[in-house]
Amino acid sequence: LPEQWYVGVFVGHTTAKVFKTNKVFLHFRIVEPIAFEGQLVFRAFRLRNVKGRPGNGGRFVLAASGELYRLLVRLLQIKSRTDRVSLRPLRSMLFRFKLRTVRTNYEQKPIPEHAYYSVVDEIDLA
Repeated sequence: LPEQWYVGVFVGHTTAKVFKTNKVFLHFRIVEPIAFEGQLVFRAFRLRNVKGRPGNGGRFVLAASGELYRLLVRLLQIKSRTDRVSLRPLRSMLFRFKLRTVRTNYEQKPIPEHAYYSVVDEIDLA
């Protein structure tokens, strides 16, 4: 997808362990521009801990200095403990987010052009 600003809605989250690191993936569906309507994109955040089994809608504990906690404080004005944060209020909100195309691997070496993919880079309220 082109690197630009999109409008979309939050559709859910998935917790996972990726290379021994706890992560949560926030999934968004694009609603504008119309040419890309319905496309699903994601943003990954690090977690302090995953509660129970990782998977769709999994429970988690945020780090107080983590990027996701800072984002939720800004968007939701929450003042709760990091283990009691809920993503449910995000389902009724409209977001603006900017996509970026990933062109390198974890070692910053180029990947083939057919393996490029888009991820959410910045998130704000619409």
